[in-house]
Amino acid sequence: MRQPLKLITPNLPEEYEKRPIQEHFIYMAHQLGRIGYEVSLGYLEIDDTDSPYTVTRDDEIIYVDTTSDNVTVTLPEISQIMVDARVEIIIKKKVAGNTVTVSRSGSDAVDEGTSTTLTSAGEFKRFRAADLAKWLVI
Repeated sequence: MRQPLKLITPNLPEEYEKRPIQEHFIYMAHQLGRIGYEVSLGYLEIDDTDSPYTVTRDDEIIYVDTTSDNVTVTLPEISQIMVDARVEIIIKKKVAGNTVTVSRSGSDAVDEGTSTTLTSAGEFKRFRAADLAKWLVI
């Protein structure tokens, strides 16, 4: 019987940065599938043409390219996506220049505020639903 496995790797070693990250996730998923794991990869790459982007239930890791302009990513309302599992989303800024603003939907808080920003290349933040109205940045 296949066992479900969520693969979350927000900070890969430097040698992995030389190749597209998606290649590495696909390779890891293939290898894990060969030994009986079912792997769900909620990997997504977005840029300013997708802004504002609203996170969906299936998104787990979002790589944001800010080469051309700032990007806004909106976290979903926790009450709309939380079923009976922990909800966690990783957002990573891919390049220097411009910013990523991660904002809330509805009245959910983002670490006691309404938004947070990523300004440096390689910077990432992990968001976890703490309850039905608050995103923790961990």
